[in-house]
Amino acid sequence: MSLKQKIEAAFVDTLRNTSELDTAVVKFYTGQENQRTPRGLPCVTVDASGSREEPLNTGNFKYRVLVGVWGSADQALEDDPLPEELHAENVRACQRALNIPQRDLAALLSTGAGDFHCFGVVRQGQVPHEPDRRAFVDFFSYEVTVCEVTFV
Repeated sequence: MSLKQKIEAAFVDTLRNTSELDTAVVKFYTGQENQRTPRGLPCVTVDASGSREEPLNTGNFKYRVLVGVWGSADQALEDDPLPEELHAENVRACQRALNIPQRDLAALLSTGAGDFHCFGVVRQGQVPHEPDRRAFVDFFSYEVTVCEVTFV
């Protein structure tokens, strides 16, 4: 498993175990898997990119991680909750799980997938998107500094 895949798996593990998302309903996709497979909505996508070693020859890498919360804009039945409300609820659940102190989030990520250590997490911000008539999506951007060694 590459370092990129470990980071993505750690974010998914953190969301599955610490968020209030209904994991029986909300699906999780990592990396480019969300491009190749049709997504079932609602879902959360996690994609890490841009590994650059900083400082050089230290074994420490910076990755940009994009967490996407997707929801359907369609309402199946008249009695069903409004799609906007369901999506907003899932976004809030992800925010509560990931908007904890940076040191705590780094510790959770380090223990999530194992085999790497997260030194720090910087939240870059949230980018809400308008629905494309079929789906809602909100993105959260993070920058993580990691190394492939675990510390005891």
